[in-house]
Amino acid sequence: MDADLWPATQFTLVGQMGDWQNHAAWKTFVDLYAPVIYRLGRRRGLQEADTADVVQNVLVRVSRAIRTFEPDHRHGRFRNWLITITSNEIRRHFRSDRGGIVAAADQSAANLVPAELEAAWIEQFQARVYQCALERTRGGVEEDLWQAFELVWLQGRKPQEAAVTLGRRIDWVYKAKHRVLQKLKQEVELLASDAPLAALHAEAAA
Repeated sequence: MDADLWPATQFTLVGQMGDWQNHAAWKTFVDLYAPVIYRLGRRRGLQEADTADVVQNVLVRVSRAIRTFEPDHRHGRFRNWLITITSNEIRRHFRSDRGGIVAAADQSAANLVPAELEAAWIEQFQARVYQCALERTRGGVEEDLWQAFELVWLQGRKPQEAAVTLGRRIDWVYKAKHRVLQKLKQEVELLASDAPLAALHAEAAA
């Protein structure tokens, strides 16, 4: 891993959310996690309306408990905590729909951190983090820098080819890619310092 691309300093979203007046942090949290929670609910077989209720209930519960939450990044405690809340809400809706009886096929939702649910969560969360981080990065860098990054990093074109396309020197293309990757790294750490994103980190070191 390239230490220049992935510095040790972290600015965690979870820490910022302890301030209820930090509307930017909460908006980021909702934008990031609500789609993940929604997709998990749908994958578990909930109807659209029930899934929307699950999302809303999870967000409400997080808002009520976040001030007393004590993060433990080494053990992914925030992730597990959020999966537990989501799992409980999904289970509650299944019970509500079936008169308090949970079918055997849905029993795994009753566990604190079901292996299948955690794996699905990580898959969805990684994809969402990467998407959000790219969007935030693009909005925070100059257009010419983004174009160089997009050509080399996202489209996989050679730096020499990108330099010709942009009418720039090749050393400028390398520097532009590096600067945008630094910004992307910062966004990933902000959004997902509690998530296992080894694959994304490995890509960034390439």
